[in-house]
Amino acid sequence: MFPSIPRTTSLLEAAEFERNYSRASQPVVLENPVPDWSALADWNVDAFAAHLGDAEVVIGLSDDAVFRENSGERASFSSFAQRLLSDMPVGKKGVVNLPMERLGSMAEQASPPPSTLHVKSPITQVWLSPCNAITTLHYDLSDVLVVQVKGTKRWSLYHPNDWRRLYPRSMFKPLGYHGRVDIDAPDLKRFPRFEAAQRFEAVVEAGQAIFVPAGWWHQVYSLGSENISVHYRWVNPASQTLRIPSLLRLTLHNAFIDLRFRYPRQIWRKLRGSRPQAASGNRSSSQTSQSR
Repeated sequence: MFPSIPRTTSLLEAAEFERNYSRASQPVVLENPVPDWSALADWNVDAFAAHLGDAEVVIGLSDDAVFRENSGERASFSSFAQRLLSDMPVGKKGVVNLPMERLGSMAEQASPPPSTLHVKSPITQVWLSPCNAITTLHYDLSDVLVVQVKGTKRWSLYHPNDWRRLYPRSMFKPLGYHGRVDIDAPDLKRFPRFEAAQRFEAVVEAGQAIFVPAGWWHQVYSLGSENISVHYRWVNPASQTLRIPSLLRLTLHNAFIDLRFRYPRQIWRKLRGSRPQAASGNRSSSQTSQSR
């Protein structure tokens, strides 16, 4: 068993939330943050399909149940809905996130925003994912408040100070904000520092929400036949002060590793790979093969 993220049943106002959680870089599960949302009763995949119809969306796909980034094929929402409710493998069903403004009148069913929000215009998205989908370990540079509308999500979190134990990928490559460790089946020979990382857990049911401060690493598991959540993202400079040292060290570490080790090796491999052709000049193929 892992330590649990704190929970509160209070309807927190913005000032209290910012003081006790956002500024303190403290994750928290909110038990009843949106009591007036009709979306909790009315939103499901069929309702979205009826409202959006053949509107084009980008479906994030995966070869397995682990989704590493939201890129994939363009298709109509109705075709995505059919996949989501089918018996296809999880990775082939895919995930979709939509800006809240694309929902039109449906967005009114997810209002007003939680009273905890202390920013006027957060980036607001709606995520739809299949049962057993996993969003792999990563961190965000923004604060995130996720309201669960349908289904359940299980969250695994790690403090920003654990970044060295999570073996981050290169910042200068795709998925640079992801870790390299499979936290459910870690290879401790390759990643020995991971054994000392402290994992926290939270289960978030429909009608509940979780606040994940910037810099906190998290892996998310979607449960339930339909999984729909609303994500609010914002950057609050006043609340970043405690996270900047960890994020700065992470960025500088990755830059050092890339410049000292990874890029020189890549350049050297390319140079070595090009030398035989350059040296061969106008030699015959037999001479070239001998020179190798």
